[in-house]
Amino acid sequence: MAGRTDVAARSASPRPSLRGTTVEKQLLLALGNEPGTSDTLRFVAAFLGPRPDLRLTLFFAASGEAAISAAQLAQEGFTVTQHGIEHAQRERAHALLARSREWLLEQGFAPEQVEAKLVTSHADVTRDIIREAQRGLYDAVVMGSRRASVWTEAIMTDSVSRRMLWQEVDFPIWICRRPLPDAGRHVLLCADGSPQSLRMADHIGFLLADAPGHTVTVLHVATSDSEEETKNIRRIMEATRAALLENGMARERVREKVLSARRISGAIERELETGHYAVVAVGRASGPPDALQKLFPASLSGVLLRTLDNFSMWVCK
Repeated sequence: MAGRTDVAARSASPRPSLRGTTVEKQLLLALGNEPGTSDTLRFVAAFLGPRPDLRLTLFFAASGEAAISAAQLAQEGFTVTQHGIEHAQRERAHALLARSREWLLEQGFAPEQVEAKLVTSHADVTRDIIREAQRGLYDAVVMGSRRASVWTEAIMTDSVSRRMLWQEVDFPIWICRRPLPDAGRHVLLCADGSPQSLRMADHIGFLLADAPGHTVTVLHVATSDSEEETKNIRRIMEATRAALLENGMARERVREKVLSARRISGAIERELETGHYAVVAVGRASGPPDALQKLFPASLSGVLLRTLDNFSMWVCK
């Protein structure tokens, strides 16, 4: 059970069957000064809702890298003195956490379902989030992110959410964007048979098995029509389906689709545009990109994060 076992077990092969059991799910919602915080809250409320088995921790790491300018603090009504900027930043963080928690309660979450945590340090914000995620054994870290609209922003922007994708972590990462009004509660799971992809299937099965309003479409994009490729696709689909069903997900909620295309990301983008999905889920190898890869992302998750506006992305390493 992701989040209720030790770290080593969480990153290993898919869990034994959880069929017939209900296990508490815990999400770490990493809030911050950069755009996307409201999208994080709105996505969780719209996609999951106030399920009784859900526990949310609102987390703000108030360190030097997350600092907002003194001018912006003053504009928002916080008292700023030469030696009081750090105190004003903490006040702002507390206010943000309080507003976020109150908003979730207004959406139907019970008070005991929503906790708020503020950490002050001078470390990298990314490391603060990773440390809390591993200490608390959360089932996923949930973040917001604004899409890089032009190539200059892509190479200059070094957001917390992007840096999280470069880290060696053993928990799923959700990058949230505001979904389309008719997005529904459907997940597009991109399956390639890799360990990361199977861990994502395991995560989805664990999280959504007890949420009957959600469906999962397992998608594989074939780049050839050889006999060996056909056999490989069969193995990929069988393994991915097993990871979902072993967590208790009903078979009728799992759909399967194989598309043929030269460009995998393009086929996925077209499927997202026509399928009323809220989430695209992928596996990803770890490691930071170089400057050229920031401009022209090579990984599937990097391409999708760069190009998609209205879909949240779940990533497993």
